Amino acid sequence: MLRSVSEQAEQDPKSAAAPLSIGRLTAAFAHMLGAPSASAPDPSSGASPGSPAGADESFDGVSPRSIVEGLLFVGRDDGEPLSGARLASTMRDVSPDEVSQAVDELNARYERDGSPLTIEQTGAGYRLGLRAEHARLESRFQNRVKSARLSPESLEVLALVAYRQPITTAQIEAARGAPSASLLGRLVRRELVVGRRAEGAPAAETEYSTTDRFLRVFRMQGLGDLPRIAELSD
Repeated sequence: MLRSVSEQAEQDPKSAAAPLSIGRLTAAFAHMLGAPSASAPDPSSGASPGSPAGADESFDGVSPRSIVEGLLFVGRDDGEPLSGARLASTMRDVSPDEVSQAVDELNARYERDGSPLTIEQTGAGYRLGLRAEHARLESRFQNRVKSARLSPESLEVLALVAYRQPITTAQIEAARGAPSASLLGRLVRRELVVGRRAEGAPAAETEYSTTDRFLRVFRMQGLGDLPRIAELSD
């Protein structure tokens, strides 16, 4: 079973020296996803970003290919493509040519596995979409596809649940300093988290935990596969 945050701090001097914050939780979780953390530079912004927190660290299963896939899964809020240069700038010592190679490898894997996904390349960059034979589904379920992406706010909530489960809505909102019920509801509908409470207990006492589907989606055998917070630098 995953150790609680307080247990990790007691047994790990480095953790105790650097108190855990929502930013560190989200950064650790984002590394596992191969996606940018909420505190990392937004790949859709025009500013030239530096390396995201912990980018110099090495994690099993995290590679330029998986990071490119994660970034394209999250996508831009406006739905526009991400350029090869922008994708490369989120990783250390990775060039746009290597991003292009990673995209080719991902598309080859999607085709080999019979996946409906494909990474489309345009003059503006790359975008994760559906293969031509599945395109009608995209227009039919456009809103659902769009909502399936994890916003930085959803990632914050999911990171809190993953690392501090079981956790209540009030505890999540206290950590984030912002209302979180609607974000939790979306994660529940996506079956990434589940809420449980004792019979007869008020709704406010509902405690949220991650699901088996959460493990499958993020390719983990168990919660022990979550990156340790102490492995990340501020």
